[in-house]
Amino acid sequence: MNRYELLQKLEKTKKNVFTPRELSHLAGINLRSAYILINRMKQKQQIYSVYKGKFALIDDPLLIATQLYQPSYFSLTTALFLHNRFDQMINDYYVITSKKIHSPSRILNQYNVYFLKIKPTLIFGYRKIVYRNSFYLVADLEKAVLDALYLPSYIHINDLLSALREGFNLALIEKYAIQMKSEAVISRLGVLLDFLGIPTSLKRKSTTVYKLVPDNNYKGVFNYKWRIYVNEELGVDNQ
Repeated sequence: MNRYELLQKLEKTKKNVFTPRELSHLAGINLRSAYILINRMKQKQQIYSVYKGKFALIDDPLLIATQLYQPSYFSLTTALFLHNRFDQMINDYYVITSKKIHSPSRILNQYNVYFLKIKPTLIFGYRKIVYRNSFYLVADLEKAVLDALYLPSYIHINDLLSALREGFNLALIEKYAIQMKSEAVISRLGVLLDFLGIPTSLKRKSTTVYKLVPDNNYKGVFNYKWRIYVNEELGVDNQ
């Protein structure tokens, strides 16, 4: 099998990222021969070295970042951007995973990919998107918002308000919020829904107190309904 036939077989798998072992199985050759073949294809710029012994057919971060490790998916501002709910250009790619991976990871020497570890039980609410004869994995809009409320250090709260203003599935975001089993997330979401004037069936169960923005030292105004300090002015444009 020559290099061009092998490239065609790789393309037919619909996967953009592959390892030498996967290549050896696909080509029916031993691992040493696979490495030799990979070096030749790299020299011809037919494939790209991306990260720690993994290679890609297309040098596109959308087709690399969520194929490096499983399970994983785009979330936070990256997902909002892919859902057309974030107007700024993105230079950093945020990937949710259940694995502990050093971040940021540079792929193709130009893209920052941040792998954010969460509990395996919180890995849900994402879908596969077909793109350029391959695919990437991205959170549903509702799950992206909840991930951001679970990891509030990575996004401005008013960017989430802007995303929600354009419409979302209330029943789904409530279902996902309950599934996350985080009262901090429910409190933060409750504040945003109240601000937007959207009734919700969500309720707090414990009396634990949270902050809307944990990294903000300003105490803010205490919201008794959601037992949370609202320590950032809502409705203010961050851009």
